[in-house]
Amino acid sequence: MHTGGGGMSAPSGRADAAAVLIDLDGPITRLFPSPAHIDLARAVHARVAHDPGAPPTAGEDHVQVLRRIASATPHLLAETERFAARAEMAAARRATPAPGAVEFIRAAAEAGYGVAVVSNNAAPAVAATLTSVGVADWVAVVAARHPGNISRLKPHPDLVDEALHALGVSADHAILLGDTVSDMRAALAAGVRAIGVTADDDRASQLRAGGASMVARDLGEAVGLLDPSPARVGERP
Repeated sequence: MHTGGGGMSAPSGRADAAAVLIDLDGPITRLFPSPAHIDLARAVHARVAHDPGAPPTAGEDHVQVLRRIASATPHLLAETERFAARAEMAAARRATPAPGAVEFIRAAAEAGYGVAVVSNNAAPAVAATLTSVGVADWVAVVAARHPGNISRLKPHPDLVDEALHALGVSADHAILLGDTVSDMRAALAAGVRAIGVTADDDRASQLRAGGASMVARDLGEAVGLLDPSPARVGERP
């Protein structure tokens, strides 16, 4: 799928699925384009830097910083989570769709797939982002971060399992599209087929090494994966 000319004509690549699960930041929109994600991570870390137990920061994204805070200074987690969620909400209001995102999500929903967004960002910000990019009406389920579930974010499979349960679909009747190795690992840990989404050749190689069965340059290219008559959502084998 990761081809220079784009497009997917081979029907063998189609998904035998009833549901599509999609990561938010990357495939659907670039919520924190570089270097904004590093700036936010540093801002989150600055909220706890005064504490003697504060963990060091090493160029991580803000969710990784939250994980480290949860482990090293849990008494400061609630404050930093609220700060991060406010930043995510501000970014959500400015969000614009990534190439092919609206096309893919609309096509999936209209074909009868259950569509879920699985994100490590705060659930209210995810919902606001979907409204900003114009796809909220086609997304049935949002499985995302909320206070208290930091340790169970991707690459942990919990959010993937949550989305599958909400859609009433078994893991072998779903696919997950994401742009990070964390997405691929979460999908595989839940028993879901993992598909990478990136236009970067180096990242595409990383996604394949991380378990992606194929890689699309964007969600528009991934439309070719959709079967016009998918398995009925909620139908378990």
